[in-house]
Amino acid sequence: MNYIKPLLLVFLMASSFTLFAQSRKTIHLNEHFYPISAASGLHQFTKIISVSKEGNQTERFYDLENRPFMVIQTEFDKRGETLFQKTEKYDLQGFLNYQYLVNAKENSALTTYFKASETIMSLGCEKGVCEGTFSLKGEVIGINRDVFSPIMVYSISAWNNFLSNHLNYPPAALKSKMEGVVKLGLEILEDGSLGRLEIVNPKDSPLLLQQEALRVIQIYEGGYIPGIDAEGNPVSGWFYIPIRFQIGKDVDFKIG
Repeated sequence: MNYIKPLLLVFLMASSFTLFAQSRKTIHLNEHFYPISAASGLHQFTKIISVSKEGNQTERFYDLENRPFMVIQTEFDKRGETLFQKTEKYDLQGFLNYQYLVNAKENSALTTYFKASETIMSLGCEKGVCEGTFSLKGEVIGINRDVFSPIMVYSISAWNNFLSNHLNYPPAALKSKMEGVVKLGLEILEDGSLGRLEIVNPKDSPLLLQQEALRVIQIYEGGYIPGIDAEGNPVSGWFYIPIRFQIGKDVDFKIG
């Protein structure tokens, strides 16, 4: 896999962002990074968006103590579609501990985790196939996924089959031609069990569709794998699943 090209292009892209920033917008976010009203008093993070005169975008994230912890830089083509994106996260001391580079045109990505300036995990993905290494207590282990993040035991194809067999389009929603994407937030605990289950975008999707998405995830019995920390210990974390309800011409609905 050729990751030098997307990495280099994203690096060059990022160097021009701050030079020509023209507009800024501040957005308040909940714990799932979903926009909410500042008047609610429930926000956990703040995002400041800067857009260059070329239309490229930089998003800077701050916690409640106004400490920066994440930056996302995105370059778009003339049609407004993403070309490249770089995400970086920082610890409380300001040191880089995570980087995610995406080359949308080539459908490739590179995920890197750092500890004390040393790379402890590197994962390259191209067209859905991933491979990389994770350094654990002096041993280098081959991996095919981000081991720091929780996942479903089901593969993508098995999950899609599960949805096809169990997810229903609510009749009232179908009659009213309701469509939308329901984003579910699943808290996966250290033992792999499901903790909290939340709708991440409650204001962006119809209630009937939210209820159906919740019903289906609650009957899923495929299990989950928790993420781990740098020492290899299981940790709790959030896992996000989008479920799309779309009425098609030849089928009642599409799921994805």
